[in-house]
Amino acid sequence: MVSRKRRDAEADGRAARVHSRLAEARQSRGVAAVALARVAGVTRQTIYAIEAGTYVPNTAIALKLARALEMPVEDLFQLDVEPPAPRLVAARLIGGEECCRGTPVQLCKVGEKWVGVPAVAAPWQLPPADAVLADPARGLVQRLAEDKAFAIDDAVRDLGYAPRSFADGILAEVRALGLATGATR
Repeated sequence: MVSRKRRDAEADGRAARVHSRLAEARQSRGVAAVALARVAGVTRQTIYAIEAGTYVPNTAIALKLARALEMPVEDLFQLDVEPPAPRLVAARLIGGEECCRGTPVQLCKVGEKWVGVPAVAAPWQLPPADAVLADPARGLVQRLAEDKAFAIDDAVRDLGYAPRSFADGILAEVRALGLATGATR
């Protein structure tokens, strides 16, 4: 199945970049460019252009090259890996009612829910942030790294509290101090 992003890119003429390992494969097998070109039915200039990445062969030529080098075509040619689309998650924002789109946010996962606070920078450093505010009105944040999320559940359980009651307790304390006024989700 073709992704929407790839289909859109192909529709307006932007093709995915193909990486060729032809030079490496050919040289490791001791095959001359002229000999390989003859087997594939192309010129040696075409072989050099494929190796340089300035020419992408059609399917028939790619298959002939793979057969001549006795290797799978997937080992000779590979598509660039598309970066994953940004992942938006709903977060209960504390003290973020004045924040705008792009504001760095520190995230913490409590149970199955995300809690976020605006990251405050010291004058000499960037703020530590796990996400940026994507949609302040809906409480949507864009996570920056999937594997760096802090989950408070285990730490809270180690202290003898249930994660949900602990998070609700923190939120109640923050509200009592007047630090959050209502832009929480």
